[in-house]
Amino acid sequence: MDQYILMCREAKEIQEGWEPKRGDQVSEFAGPTSFPWAFPPRWKESFPTTHWLPKIEDLMGMILPEHMAALVPITTISTTFGFNRILALERWLDCAHEGPYKHNISQFKANEIWLLFVMHTLYKKSWSGNAWESSETKN
Repeated sequence: MDQYILMCREAKEIQEGWEPKRGDQVSEFAGPTSFPWAFPPRWKESFPTTHWLPKIEDLMGMILPEHMAALVPITTISTTFGFNRILALERWLDCAHEGPYKHNISQFKANEIWLLFVMHTLYKKSWSGNAWESSETKN
């Protein structure tokens, strides 16, 4: 199974907060696909094995100014909010080289790195290779 699909399936917090919209990428039992139509009411009951595969812009949208403040000096936060998200990600990557991804950050694709960043920033979790684990208990 593709690593990003597994990471997304295991990111329960992100899956629970998902509000489906037309064009979302999802993973079904047959593999990744895109829903060209709107999701029906009670879609979770209709598609219980469906998992959202957020695009990079979806993941970027989850990072709010208060999340960035700890990583980017407040003086650099401006109206160029997307650029500041990238600065925050860069700062986090600098720190990640010293943390749980010290030896393997280069193995991840761009969407996986954004998911790592979101899960760490919002939920204090890191990826073990097959599950999200609480980062707070790790040294």
